[in-house]
Amino acid sequence: MSTPCARHDLHFVDLLYTFVAALCWLCAIDRTRRILAGHTSPASVTLLCSFVFKGTAFTLNIPTVYVAFDHAVKLPDLARLVIDTSNGVAWTASILILLDLWCAEPGEQRAHIRRWTLIALGAATVMTALWLLTPSPQEDPVPTYTVFNGHLSHAIYMLYFLLTLGFGLIQVAARSLRYARLAGPPWIRRGLQLTACGALVHLSVCILRALSIFGASLGNVTTTWQTLSPDMLSLGTTMMLLGLTIPIWGPTLTQHLNQLHAYHHYHQLGRLWNDLYNHNPSIALSPPGQAVGTAEHKLYRRLVEIQDGLVTLQLNLQPDNPTQSAHTLLKTLHTPPPHHPHPPHPQPTHPPTPTTPPNAPHYSTSPETTQNSPADNNSSTTSPNTTPQHNHTQTPEIANRHPADHT
Repeated sequence: MSTPCARHDLHFVDLLYTFVAALCWLCAIDRTRRILAGHTSPASVTLLCSFVFKGTAFTLNIPTVYVAFDHAVKLPDLARLVIDTSNGVAWTASILILLDLWCAEPGEQRAHIRRWTLIALGAATVMTALWLLTPSPQEDPVPTYTVFNGHLSHAIYMLYFLLTLGFGLIQVAARSLRYARLAGPPWIRRGLQLTACGALVHLSVCILRALSIFGASLGNVTTTWQTLSPDMLSLGTTMMLLGLTIPIWGPTLTQHLNQLHAYHHYHQLGRLWNDLYNHNPSIALSPPGQAVGTAEHKLYRRLVEIQDGLVTLQLNLQPDNPTQSAHTLLKTLHTPPPHHPHPPHPQPTHPPTPTTPPNAPHYSTSPETTQNSPADNNSSTTSPNTTPQHNHTQTPEIANRHPADHT
C-alpha cells in the first residue's frame, strides 16, 4: 500500500470517521425513537435506512474496524464491498426516494420509488460481480481512502463505483435544488439547499479519486491527489445529514433563538422602562420582579407598559419644536415626582375676621360644609401629583399584536 500524508495514516482518519459514524448512528437512534412513537410514514422509514447505510459505511471506514471486520469474516476486502454498496447506491437511492416522498406529486411517487430501487439493485449486482473478479490483496486490506493497488480489475471496480456514486449525488443535488424552489416552509427549503451543497462536496471526492486512478496509470503517486478525500467526504456527509434532519430540529431551534432575541430586546428596553417607571410607577402591570411568563410575554408586557408611560408624557411634547420636546422629556424622566407615603390631611381653615357689615351673609369655609360651584364641577384640572390611569385601549400597533410578533 502506498503511504499518503502521515496524518491520514495514523489517528486523524480514525477520529474523523469515528465522529461522522457516531453522528450517523445518533440520527438513526433518534429516528428509531420517533418511529416507535408512531411516526411510521414511508418517508420516516426511508430516512432511517439512509442513516443506517451511511453509519455502516463510516463505521467500516475506520481503519481499525475495517481490518478487524475482514479478519472476522475470513474474506479479504469484503469490507470494501459493504462500504461501497452502503456508501454508494444504497445511500443515494434512499435519499432520492426520500426526496420524492417529500416533494413529488402523489401520483408520481410510486413510479419514482420503483425506478430508484431497480437502479440501486442493478448497480449493486454489477458491483458485486466486479468485486468477485477483483483479486484479493495479499496483505492487510487497504483502507478505502486509497483507490488503486496496481490491478486493472480493481481500477475498473473503483471507476464503476465512483461513476454510480457520482451519478446518484448529481441527481440528489439537482432534485434538492429543484424541490427547494417549490418548498413552502423555510426550514425545508434550507434543508434541501444544504443537502444539495453536501452532495456537491461529496461529489468532489469522486472526482479526486477518479483523478488518482488516471494519475496512477500515468505513473504518478496515487494518493498525492486525494489526501483531502477523508476531509471532503466527512464534510459532505455531515452537511447532508444536517440538511436531511434540519426540518425536524430547525423549528425548535427557531423557538429558542426567538426567546433569546426577546430576552435581549427586553433588557435593551430596561433603561427606558426604568425612567418611565420612576416617573410614573402606575404603568407597571405587575410588581417589578414578578414572574409573568416566557421571554416573549415579558417583552410584550414591557412594550405595553412603555406605551402607557409615553402616553402620560404627551402633555410635555411640542410638535413644532422637537428639540425642545426632547429636552423636556429627558428632564421630566430624570426628575422623579415628589413621593408622599401618606397624603397630608387637610387642615380646617378658620373664617377670617369679618370686615363686612353685620347684616352681610356668612359662608362657612370648613371642609365639611364647603360645596363646589357648578363651574368647579365642570372643570378638568388635575393636581400635579395626579397620575392618569392605564390607557388599556392601546393603539392597534401594540394592542392587536401577539407577543410572538415582537420577536
